[in-house]
Order: sequence, then C-alpha cells, then structure tokens
Amino acid sequence: MFALIRHPMYLSEILLYLGLLILQPSAIAGGVWFLAVGCLHWIARREEQLLLGRFADEYARYMRDVPMWVPLLRRK
Repeated sequence: MFALIRHPMYLSEILLYLGLLILQPSAIAGGVWFLAVGCLHWIARREEQLLLGRFADEYARYMRDVPMWVPLLRRK
C-alpha cells in the first residue's frame, strides 16, 4: 500500500469521515469532515518533515515517486 500512496492510513480516515458525511449529510458532519481533512493533512506534512530530517535524500526520492493521497497522480 505504501508503494501506491504515502499516507494510506490517513486516507482511510478521511474516507471514513466522508462516508459518515454521506450517511448523515449536515453542516456539522461537513464541518467534522473538513476539520478531519485539515488536521490529517497537517499531521501528514509534519510527519514528512520529520522523515526528511531523518532519511534525507531517500525519503525525498520516495516523495517524488509516490503521490501523497491519490494513487493515479504519479509524477514520473
């Protein structure tokens, strides 16, 4: 899974909240989804900065080759 996208666990949480939004469409559910997406994106970016500090060029190459969220958006 990590060969297709860099953050599969965070993506699964985003999709979970999207499913809840579809099941219970409301302003509150939309707000929760929006907040979850923002928080998880921030956490993922922070985690990537830590990994770049630790693994430098190796992780930078991984970031270049593997998309962050959508498997079909490869940058090769």
